[in-house]
Parts: sequence; structure tokens; C-alpha cells
Amino acid sequence: MTGGEGRGHVEATEARIRFLPDDREVVVRGERTFLEAAHAAGIDITATCGRRGRCTSCRIKILRGAAPPPSLSDKLLLSEEELREGYRLSCQTP
Repeated sequence: MTGGEGRGHVEATEARIRFLPDDREVVVRGERTFLEAAHAAGIDITATCGRRGRCTSCRIKILRGAAPPPSLSDKLLLSEEELREGYRLSCQTP
């Protein structure tokens, strides 16, 4: 999964995300989370806690681009090493 990559002109409220292993690029407008963007595009990411940031089932890894700052849930549920490696909870990460 890769974060918003600058190909061409992209407005501040628009990002391009490539979801792997599906290799599908999604254009996201506004403040949608990675999980919302994936589900809107028909890409299944499991979220067993109902998108409340209380489990790690929707954990993703940002492979390209800067990982967004970790949310409070990220800090509580993911290790320091995972955070450094770019892991985030997709339900909490816009």
C-alpha cells in the first residue's frame, strides 16, 4: 500500500493511494480514512472492532511517501518499531 504520490497536479484535498496486493489506485477526496477509501473502492480490509481503533485487524503499512503521524490508537496498539516502519490503523488514518 502506498501513500499519496505526486503524479501530475493533485489538489490539497485529493490523494492517490495504491492498494497492494490488489494493485488498485484510488483517488481520495476530503478527509476519508484509508479504510473508508478501500471499502468505497471495493477493496476488503477487515476491521473487527467496527472502525473504533481498538484492535489491529485493519493494520496497514505505508510503503511509499511519508506515513501520516500516528493517531492515539496507533500509539496504544502498535509497537514503536511498527510505527517507525510505517504501520498505521487504516480506520484511524486519513
